[in-house]
Amino acid sequence: MLNKLLLRQIQKHFGDIENIPEGLSSLMNVISESYDHYEKDRNMLERSIELSSNEMIELNSMLRKETQAVKKAHNELNKIFNTIDQAIFSVDMLNYRLTKISAACEKIYGYKPEEFYSHVNLWQDVIHPEDKRISFEQVDLLSEGKQIFNQYRIIHKNKLIRWIENSITPTLDKTGKLIRIDGVTSDITDRKYAEEKVKRSEANLQTIFDNGDTAYVLIDTNLRIVSYNQLAKKFAGEELGCNLHEGKYSLDCFTPERSSYISNALQKVLTGETLNSEMKYPQPDNSDKWYFARYFPVLNNGKVQGIIFALTDITERKNIERETMMLVDKLQSKNKDLRQFAYIISHNLRAPITKIQGLASLFDSSSDEELLNKSLLENIKTEADNLDEIVKDINTIISARDSLTETREYISFDNKLKLVMNALENEIKENKATITSDFKTPGIVAVKSYLYSIMYNLVSNAIKYHSNERPANILVQSSENGEYINLSVTDNGTGIDLAKNGEKIFDLYKRFHNGMIPGKGIGIGLSLVKTQTESMGGRVEVESKVGSGTTFKIFLPKL
Repeated sequence: MLNKLLLRQIQKHFGDIENIPEGLSSLMNVISESYDHYEKDRNMLERSIELSSNEMIELNSMLRKETQAVKKAHNELNKIFNTIDQAIFSVDMLNYRLTKISAACEKIYGYKPEEFYSHVNLWQDVIHPEDKRISFEQVDLLSEGKQIFNQYRIIHKNKLIRWIENSITPTLDKTGKLIRIDGVTSDITDRKYAEEKVKRSEANLQTIFDNGDTAYVLIDTNLRIVSYNQLAKKFAGEELGCNLHEGKYSLDCFTPERSSYISNALQKVLTGETLNSEMKYPQPDNSDKWYFARYFPVLNNGKVQGIIFALTDITERKNIERETMMLVDKLQSKNKDLRQFAYIISHNLRAPITKIQGLASLFDSSSDEELLNKSLLENIKTEADNLDEIVKDINTIISARDSLTETREYISFDNKLKLVMNALENEIKENKATITSDFKTPGIVAVKSYLYSIMYNLVSNAIKYHSNERPANILVQSSENGEYINLSVTDNGTGIDLAKNGEKIFDLYKRFHNGMIPGKGIGIGLSLVKTQTESMGGRVEVESKVGSGTTFKIFLPKL
């Protein structure tokens, strides 16, 4: 069947299809098929055009919306670009010319964008002369495509110096050549001044920190060192043999004994406690250094964030305290002596004076009883001699206590003992005493007369108060004992009841053997030994057992 369009064309020209020559029928069929294909293609094309038109309409609508959104975003970006405090800029690196800069440049530099555009080198001219190198030194990094950050000074339009900070991103072409840079500039003047102020404050604090009289160590909650001052470093090196550094475990600087104590202290501080203690460190010269240690927590909102360990050298204070205590002891001893002297004056002196007065009242010069008067005179003389001896004893004690400037010299213990034995030769023979010596330390620097008096009185007492049950054996020894030289005299005599008389043994006119050895001793020897020993900076100790013997130990400082 022929195509409808072709059929109408045939009817228009031939009238009826039957009028078509027979030879054209097959041609008409081919043309009919071509018409059919044409109509089919046209219908498809019309349909495609119809669909495309709808898509174009929709696409145009979307484009209009997107264009509006872009315009809005562009307006917002322009608004931000012109209102933010940072200046945003672009530089054409081929021509080294500023192509874009935001309005914020006026806040930072004092110049408007128009001034930067009209004066192409203005953005370089405003850089402080001493800082221009900073900008140019980083061009190589930009040429390598690396983003850079820098800070430098500029000279504001009002001639004041300001600080700026730049963040700059480079753009390279396909050949790797730097063609543009884009950046953001911020005014950091206030921040820099604040940083400088903080640095100055830190420097001032560090100066105080390092030049005070206290060593400080800041420790974290894991007991590791965070910070320390120079005095702490010096203390650790000299006293602990420890090299301080950040991150070091603090307890590693101490001996096991001290480490245990300090560890316990630090654990308490981590709970919020504050602790104080005194620490003693022996020195090579046998002296001691004393430190006052404080441990207190570093708190943040009530939570312990760390520990501050503070150490102050209090050696001078401790020495003053020791000297003060020694002075107090001396004053107390002086007061005790004064009380004894008052007793001597009121009792010992009063007794012979009273006797003299009594005997004098009995003396009758008109009496013929010559023998009675002679006896009275002899008694008066005896009591006067006793009074004279008491006055001499008092003068001896006063002289020993007040003579603190006597010359000191080296004295051989062996030589001094020989002199004492010569002086006591008769007493030694009479009592059949044996005196031996063991001088591990051969001598000492001391006051010669004092040392002789000390040895004489101790050896003399050892002979005098020997036991009647056995021969007297006396041992004189010397040895070193820390800061002192120890001179000791040991006997096997009657001994002293220290529980009963220990506190009075060195008092004036105190005798503890009168019951067994009547008439021997006046009670001044041991008092003089103590007085002379203390005047040379030493001390006296005594050990005794009734019926077994006594040992007197004299401790004199090494000089």
